[in-house]
Amino acid sequence: MEGTNFSQAVPAPMMTVKELARLLNVSERTVWENSEPRGTIPALYIGKKTVRYCPVAIQEWMRRQMVNTSSKRLGA
Repeated sequence: MEGTNFSQAVPAPMMTVKELARLLNVSERTVWENSEPRGTIPALYIGKKTVRYCPVAIQEWMRRQMVNTSSKRLGA
C-alpha cells in the first residue's frame, strides 16, 4: 500500500490489567474496581473474562484525572 503511514494505521498494543496496574503503580484489584462500568477507567471487554486497555484512551483518562484533581484542590 503505497503512501500508507503504518504508524497511524496500526493501533498501539492493548494493555492487560497487570500492565496497567504496573503503569499506575496500583494493585490489579484497584484497576478492576475503577474500570468501566464501575469506575471511570476506559476498558474494552472481550467476552466475559478478558479486558484490555487502550494506551491512548488511558493517557487521555490520566490527563482528565489530573485536571479534575487540580480543579478540586483549587476550589473550582
